[in-house]
Amino acid sequence: MSHFTRASLQFSLPAACAIRLAASGTKRATPSGVRSTLAILSLALAACATPAPPEADLAAARAALLQAEPFGHRYARAELALAQSKLAQAEQAMARDDWREARRLAEQAEVDARYAWALSENERVRAEQ
Repeated sequence: MSHFTRASLQFSLPAACAIRLAASGTKRATPSGVRSTLAILSLALAACATPAPPEADLAAARAALLQAEPFGHRYARAELALAQSKLAQAEQAMARDDWREARRLAEQAEVDARYAWALSENERVRAEQ
């Protein structure tokens, strides 16, 4: 139980689950009211925790692959192939509605594609010098 100044709120949760307001008299919440409020809050939090389909992650991985492909085949073949493989696995996971796995693989594919692009860009610039 915490006490503040007289005008502040005073919260206490004894066995009866009461919430008291010190400044404006006493109001009590019934145990069933508290339980239903907690149930509603739990459902709301569960709804927020449900992952959304990773469409944006897949799109970002595809875009990174498109950016890496022109010189990636020449200068970063293994890294580009790894990114393409992970993107294909992500799309398979998406087809199975395994969104967490699809998101994880799409993120990895994007990172691998960006790495392939960086390697190939570095080699392309070196070759031009």
